[in-house]
Amino acid sequence: MALIRLYPSTLPGAPIREQQVTGMTLDAWLRESSPSYRRYDRDHHPLIAAVNDRLVPPAQWDEVWLGADTTVELRPQPAGGPELIAAVVAAVVSAAAALMLTPSLPSQRNSSTKGSKLLEVSAEGNQVRLGDLIPDIAGRVKANPDYIAATRRYFIEPKKQALDMLLCVGLGEYDIQPDDIKIGATPVTSLGTSVDLSVFGPGEDVTGHVAHQNWYNAPEVGPSTSGSGLRLKSSRDLQKTWTGTHTFDGTSITTPEGPPDSWAVGTQLTIELPIDFDVTGGGSEPNVFHGPFAHFEPEVGAIIYIHQPGDESGTGLRVTSYTAGSPDQMTLEDGLTNEPISDWSPGSYNRVIRRPNYADPRALHVIESIDSDGVTVRYEIDGTPVSNWAGFPVVTTGSALVEVDDQEYTGIWSSIFLACPEGETTDTLEFDLYAPQGLGHIDGSDVDRVQRTIEFRYREQGTTTWTTVSRTVEGATRDQLGWTFRESIPAMTPEVQMRRVSAESNATDDMDRLEWYGLRSRHPHATSYPGVTVIALTITGSDTIASQTENQVAAWVTRKLPLRENGAWTAPQPTRSPAAYAMHVAKAVGYTDDKLHLSEFERLADLWESRGDTYNAMHRDDSTVKEV
Repeated sequence: MALIRLYPSTLPGAPIREQQVTGMTLDAWLRESSPSYRRYDRDHHPLIAAVNDRLVPPAQWDEVWLGADTTVELRPQPAGGPELIAAVVAAVVSAAAALMLTPSLPSQRNSSTKGSKLLEVSAEGNQVRLGDLIPDIAGRVKANPDYIAATRRYFIEPKKQALDMLLCVGLGEYDIQPDDIKIGATPVTSLGTSVDLSVFGPGEDVTGHVAHQNWYNAPEVGPSTSGSGLRLKSSRDLQKTWTGTHTFDGTSITTPEGPPDSWAVGTQLTIELPIDFDVTGGGSEPNVFHGPFAHFEPEVGAIIYIHQPGDESGTGLRVTSYTAGSPDQMTLEDGLTNEPISDWSPGSYNRVIRRPNYADPRALHVIESIDSDGVTVRYEIDGTPVSNWAGFPVVTTGSALVEVDDQEYTGIWSSIFLACPEGETTDTLEFDLYAPQGLGHIDGSDVDRVQRTIEFRYREQGTTTWTTVSRTVEGATRDQLGWTFRESIPAMTPEVQMRRVSAESNATDDMDRLEWYGLRSRHPHATSYPGVTVIALTITGSDTIASQTENQVAAWVTRKLPLRENGAWTAPQPTRSPAAYAMHVAKAVGYTDDKLHLSEFERLADLWESRGDTYNAMHRDDSTVKEV
């Protein structure tokens, strides 16, 4: 099939759309794709067409057959034509607009106070062709090699990113000169150390180049509608209060409407539950409090508060005695004066009784599970879960306060993602962290250095026990930063999560946003690729090449085939001979020398060479030998 590339201008850069076409002329395709198209006159057409890198005038477009060896590049003339390009693109596929939604970070080109962009690389032009035929190339053609393995994008320095690519040129052996391999329109030889390139012939060992590794990129982690990665959120980002009529029962809390959508497992809560209790004694004797108190763990010496919901005024009270029962009983003293509490009038009360969430030790409830109806929680004191916690008494009330704890904002865990394909295992994970606004604290004209810690955890799919690792990053810059971390794990099918430990600062003088940029797992790889030629390269983001052209890896390649000389076969050598390719095709399907009219092929080869005839084509469809 022919490849048509549409460009937005005559300037260097990547095409805005590519389409494969067959079975018509260029003129017919343009008429079919855009109702506004017409050929105009011979000298003033708004489009420029280059067919196999040769400019073709509009008068000949109805003679350009879109065959398997054809590449057409369409560009608007500077004096006009973008409207026609736009019409063609819109008529061919409206999804071209999706290119505008792909996060793209240009190369670093300035040092303004906004901070510089990360030196990022991208790879969009070369394609994955699962199940397609491997190209068989005759002569010399411009090839856009196909992916053999998934690309691997990673940070080699906080301000520099690298991209590994492993590409298949085609069946057989080729002569490929370094100057003939280009990224966009730029030869890789002019990019210096920004490109690490190796070409491997059929069956050669590819393990000497880092791009030979087989990495699986988890699709759930990466660019989103809100950024280049998944933002690592904190409790500050959550809906604060869960309103409604709550039913408390043991470890569960429910409402008819269910909990806020933004809440998740691990969210820390402050809960103020009014309960009914009785008071006896008083005067010359200490008051005795009778009621369901087990839910706040009233151990002797613990500080508690008794108040109306939302009103935390008053002095902390210390538990001096506690007896579990039906009901529970306790006595209290003033937390400052140590005087026994005896000034309550005997009677029945409805108040909140709880341990504080802001004192040391802090008492909090943490979500353990969540569904559309409610949550289950555990009770923690000073960060340690209370074992055998009795849970809440059975109470249904519209007066309870259930909200995200705001005394100490913390990071919250991301969703759980599978790090490798279902049913496969890995022992190596990589994950990327990204600071899109830089990292640091602005202090006048300076940027102070700050450190941030993230936690990454993994477990075998379907299990409940996590293994957690911590990583700390630092920065003192407005420039975008990125980090890649590798973790060796026991062989498993891992589920993973990530969170930032401290909450993201909302101060205007802090650059503190962190995003989960990528997740990969490494899998077994081939050490060689018999029968095909392979290009391995690592592209490093730099100022030597723009990010929009780094993705277009192409090469002018010449097929190497045995030739007939003096009645014998030579070793494979670069050739554009029609006779050499015809004999190669015949022998590839089983013809032996005694079945070929070799002397006639030799005669034709000499004739065609004397006339300067060549055959240059790329076959990637299921053509018959006769058609080829």
